[in-house]
Amino acid sequence: MTNNPYAGADERMLLASARFALHRTVQEDLPLKQIQTQLRQQFPHLSAQVEAPAACFVTFFMRGDGLLRGCMGTLAPRQALIDEVAESTVNTAQHDPRFHPVTASEAIHIQIELSILTESTPLPYSDPDDLLNKLTPYQDGVTLCYGNYRATFLPQVWENLPDPVMFLNHLCQKMGVTPDFWETTPLEVETYQAIKLVES
Repeated sequence: MTNNPYAGADERMLLASARFALHRTVQEDLPLKQIQTQLRQQFPHLSAQVEAPAACFVTFFMRGDGLLRGCMGTLAPRQALIDEVAESTVNTAQHDPRFHPVTASEAIHIQIELSILTESTPLPYSDPDDLLNKLTPYQDGVTLCYGNYRATFLPQVWENLPDPVMFLNHLCQKMGVTPDFWETTPLEVETYQAIKLVES
């Protein structure tokens, strides 16, 4: 993880924004644009860095057992961070294809984690061993691309897959190819870092 420039008021506001968006989408079924408008009414004085475009992912975990309950986001900046947090929260609650939509009764048991991403940069490599040597476990988020296939793991995934070989094997499976695809086929690889904000 990288240093947290949002520590303090911005961090509290961003987490509160995600909680607000989750509440509005699961309990009131409000459309995204209305949620974003209400958020700006709720927080009328935003800092420049919260207004700046940024990519982020929103992850839900169930309090108690810590099981994943959804994770969606974007790898490239496309709108102000506060608006991106709202959109990714709504998508995680309603549109993660691995899960049914979050219910109002579930929402109170969810812990929200925000991952605000740095810009992705290409990682050139010469062979599989070179790729392994260039990855930085626990710091690098990794995206693999091959034609229309694409998948990413946030830096937090290293906590469950600390071995780089297993990390890449699982990422290839997520991409929809065989686990050893990265060893046999040249891929486009990008890395990024994440600033992690977590509800207490």
